[in-house]
Amino acid sequence: MNAIPRHYGIYGLRVSSPIAPLCPPDFPDARPSAESRGTASFQRRPQVTIRMGRVPVRLTPCADKGGSWERGDSWETAPGVCLIRVNGVARYLVSGGRDILVESAPAADEREVSLYLFNRVFASLLQQRGVLTLRASVIETGRGAVMFVGRKGAGKSSLLAALLKRGYVMLADGVAGVTPGPDDRFAVLPSFPDVRLCADTMDEMDWWQRSKGNVRRDRKKYLVRADRFHAMPFTVRAVYVLISHERNAIEIDTIGPADAFRQLCERTHSKKLLRGLGQRPTRFRILTALVKHVPVARLTRPARAFHLNALVDRVERHLQESGPHRAGRR
Repeated sequence: MNAIPRHYGIYGLRVSSPIAPLCPPDFPDARPSAESRGTASFQRRPQVTIRMGRVPVRLTPCADKGGSWERGDSWETAPGVCLIRVNGVARYLVSGGRDILVESAPAADEREVSLYLFNRVFASLLQQRGVLTLRASVIETGRGAVMFVGRKGAGKSSLLAALLKRGYVMLADGVAGVTPGPDDRFAVLPSFPDVRLCADTMDEMDWWQRSKGNVRRDRKKYLVRADRFHAMPFTVRAVYVLISHERNAIEIDTIGPADAFRQLCERTHSKKLLRGLGQRPTRFRILTALVKHVPVARLTRPARAFHLNALVDRVERHLQESGPHRAGRR
């Protein structure tokens, strides 16, 4: 790993890190610190600092802990601090929403260290900063950001890829950070221009020539860099909850605030960390306001074979029929 920290603009934050995202954001904040020292862009201190160093095996005191992730990975939390252990990869200590300390395992794969750092580990940092973290893919439209929220395997990334192919602009995939703003508005924070796709979607998109390899050695998911990426926070205009059913039809129906609140609660990224971090009240407050002021719809697709183009057609029609929330491409 590069010992010299580089500066990145990630989730609307100035981040200094010796570890690069798998697809670094391609805009002015992504420059080596040695080159940018003294420039106007970096006279301000980073808001988040990532360092390599010794990370404790246990967190003391510990308010909550668990280990439901694959391969025996585990975590421990206390107010303002989180320890995440990924077997064979690294230990990560996240503190105060500002600092991440990383200790790689011997012979760890650098891609995997980065993969976990800028996914569930960074989600913990966002939660410490009072940001709502949802499992979602997000696009920019001419009327605002549209979020597709879903559980793992719901098809969020595949839908995002199909929308990108039609000319839409990406804001996030995997972990979407949402923050409240003035006038009952909410902003999605831009993450990274990477999309992680299964082989079937790579075939349907004909994107094998764009593949940057496997996301992880034991996963049949492939990394593709989005060629259209919005690097600034963008106002949320609509949310779709992506689910599947055994019927053949693609269906969209608006859901009320109570059901929307429950659906989004269930699809919070790294939600098990919230209790020990003391951030459950923050999630409750943001979600309560979000479902009150932003339309939420259920987008139901066939569980078995279906065409992504048909799904995108249905989404575009619904956005066009939704008055002030209708879509617009660049």
